[in-house]
Formats: sequence, structure tokens, C-alpha cells
Amino acid sequence: MEFETKIHAILSKELCFFIPPITQIIDSYVTLDFDFANMDLNHTYFFIYVFEHLNFNKANLQHTQFFDCNLSKLIFSNANLDYAQFENCHFTKCKFANTRLMNAKIKNCNFIDCDFSNALCSSLECKQSFWRRCSLIKSNFQHAIFLKTTFQIINCSYSDWSYAIYTNGNATNVNFKHAKVYYFNFKPDRQENIEWSRNFLHLVLISSIGFTAVDKRFGFVYAIGISVFVAKRALLFYQIL
Repeated sequence: MEFETKIHAILSKELCFFIPPITQIIDSYVTLDFDFANMDLNHTYFFIYVFEHLNFNKANLQHTQFFDCNLSKLIFSNANLDYAQFENCHFTKCKFANTRLMNAKIKNCNFIDCDFSNALCSSLECKQSFWRRCSLIKSNFQHAIFLKTTFQIINCSYSDWSYAIYTNGNATNVNFKHAKVYYFNFKPDRQENIEWSRNFLHLVLISSIGFTAVDKRFGFVYAIGISVFVAKRALLFYQIL
């Protein structure tokens, strides 16, 4: 089957076909020698691509769609990926530092050795995906939803998971130290070596530990299945907030 590569781009609200210079095509393998930095690629569609070393730094990628792509060492740093969609994609050593991914949707994707430091990912929706050796340091995942997603060796320190949901997934060696987890609904099917800060008792909904929601109306932290000492520590910490 002949391998096709096309980029359908909407630039300045005008429909056009944009084909960057292709430097190599070998058995459906494509590398592009092109710099997309600072470009307006709003509503761009990428299908069946193998990309390496592309630079999308500070690009406008809102409503962009990536389907069946293999992406290696791409730079999305400081880009705007709000409302973007990724499906059946594989990301290796890609940089999403300081990237906006608000309301983005991810399905059946793999993220290996990727950097999401300081990314704004609130209301992101991720389903049936696999994340390994990724940095989520100081990222914002407020109201994000992770369903049937695997986390392996993930650093979430100093990140914000307030009101986020992580359910029906597998979590192994995940570091939530110093993370904000107000009303974080963390219910993996399987978990191992999950690290929390010692003063994580503003935390909110972790089924395996036994916490239930913080009731702000009365200022109480209700704890089930934990020691009285820990419950008092939780109440004291909450009163300090």
C-alpha cells in the first residue's frame, strides 16, 4: 500500500494544504526537516506520521489532531495545545515543558521519557494510555481525568492534582511528594510504591489509605481505617490551611 503523508492546515481561517519538505521516506517512515516554532497551526491534522526532531516551540496548536503517529524527540515546549486530540500515538523523549494542554483529549497513547514540567493540563482527559519515566513536576492537572491509564516511574512532585480523577489504572513508583491533592480521587486498580508528602493530609480521596472528602462546611477531615494520631494530624493540618 502506498504510504501517504498529508498535513491539512487551516491558517488564517483559510483552508490550504501544507506539505513541509520531506527529507526521507523509507517503508512508511518519515522524518521532516522543518521548524514549526511560533507558527499558527490551529486545527491542523496529522495522520500516520513518524516524526523526529520537530520543533513546535511556542506554536499555536489549538484543536490540533494527531492520529496513529510515532513522535520522537519533538519539542512542544511553550506551545498552545488546548483542545488538542491525540489517539493511537507513541511519544518518546518529547518535551511538553510549559505547554498548555487544557481540555486536551488523549486516548490509547504511550508517553515514554517525556517532560511535562510546568505544563498547564487542567481538564485534560486521558483514557487507556501508558506513561513511563515521565516528569510532571510543577504541572497543573486540576480537574484532569485519567481512566484505565498506567503510570510507571512518574515524578508528580510539586504538581497540582486538585479535583482530578485517576481510576481503574495501574500506578507503580509514582511520586506525589509536595503535590496539591485537594479532592483528588485516586483509585487505581493496582498500586505500588506511591509516595506522598508527610503532611499530605489536605489530601482528599484516596481509597486505599481510607481518606474521604474534606468537609469545608464544618472544617473536619473524616478518616476511615487510620490511627487516631493520623486523624488528629489531618485535622490540625487542615485547620492551619
